[in-house]
Amino acid sequence: VEARFEEYSSKVKGISPHQLAVLVAYTLGEELLKERERIKALKKKVVESSEGLLSRVEAELNSLG
Repeated sequence: VEARFEEYSSKVKGISPHQLAVLVAYTLGEELLKERERIKALKKKVVESSEGLLSRVEAELNSLG
């Protein structure tokens, strides 16, 4: 948070420390939401891949016995 505050304070001129803090908090919140969405999509992909592999293994086992 502190690093982001310093980064933005050097880029954005003419706003109060309070406004800068709100900007940093908003940006970090947006990044957190995007990361959660990315993780959710990744988990879904892992589950789908796992289910596909399980189906193939089960089919192979059934064909043997």
